[in-house]
Amino acid sequence: DASTQQQLRRGARLTEITKQKQFSPIPVEKQIALIYTATNGYLDDIPVESLNRFEHEFLDYLEIQHSDLLIDIIKIKELTDEIVNQLKSAIEKFIDSFKKSNKL
Repeated sequence: DASTQQQLRRGARLTEITKQKQFSPIPVEKQIALIYTATNGYLDDIPVESLNRFEHEFLDYLEIQHSDLLIDIIKIKELTDEIVNQLKSAIEKFIDSFKKSNKL
């Protein structure tokens, strides 16, 4: 059914986005942001073949534009409502820009 298909698509994206390159581990706070993005459906419309580029650009975006958010994730060690709201806002802004620039 449609729900199962969506879960499978989301699972494929989660698998792709959580692959770590050898000798280039992703810091935990960035992993948390990526996993949150994937498990909450934000990547559902991003083609799997675009996920590598998405991941790289998204992590750069977080580091440059939302370093305070990444620091809060490390310091607080839980996804409080405030952190989740900031993360959602950052994700939505980035995804909108990513889709426009890649004509998705």
